[in-house]
Amino acid sequence: AMTVYGASQETPESVDRLAELGLVAPVGDSIAATIERGRSAFLSVGCADCHVPELHLENTVFEEPTNRGNGHYYNQRLAGKDENYDPARPVRFDLLADTQEPRLEPHPDGGAIVRSYGDLKRHHMGRRLADPPGPQHPLTANLTPLTIDGKKAVVAPTAWLTPELWGVGSTGPWLHDARAGTLDEAIRWHGEDDPPPPGDPGRSEAQESRDAYAALADDEREALVTFLRSLRTQAAPGGN
Repeated sequence: AMTVYGASQETPESVDRLAELGLVAPVGDSIAATIERGRSAFLSVGCADCHVPELHLENTVFEEPTNRGNGHYYNQRLAGKDENYDPARPVRFDLLADTQEPRLEPHPDGGAIVRSYGDLKRHHMGRRLADPPGPQHPLTANLTPLTIDGKKAVVAPTAWLTPELWGVGSTGPWLHDARAGTLDEAIRWHGEDDPPPPGDPGRSEAQESRDAYAALADDEREALVTFLRSLRTQAAPGGN
């Protein structure tokens, strides 16, 4: 029920998209220009290498339970407790037509545009953001250890799944442990002032992008943060 509820919720959007849909008032010309400068800076410093602005979802029909993904999303524990948990009789709806507004945008080639600002991958984020408990063993949908070639999969303490930035302007504090009180701090935590050399396992993959951000002029950094704050839900924007 929680999975179905979550899938049916509105999609985080940019403030200009929300205004286009008539869900919020348009921003003024000055703010709109700053947002565009910030978007350009976001791309130029390399943030979009991992926080990919948009992905293409080919199949927009959601179903739960499902046998998609070679059955990796099918929860056998739930199946053993609920006879109605049956992929032959799933809850099914179209994300483009049946969810709460605002919804995903149709893709011109079919499917949908997902402006999530993520890449669904893990990246080594360096020693400053390393998880103190150490390496972790990821679990399957059945809460059993994930195995690859017969061995337990291991996630290094420095490895993190790229968080989607859609809605980031309505949230905060930021980072996995909420250590960043502002978006500027969150970006700077992607590396460090005196990093290990390239190739060192303690060096963040985002070090160069973080340094490029820090090297921007003050007004360009402010514009980039303004752009991030424009990625929001319909709720009031979050912190700076």
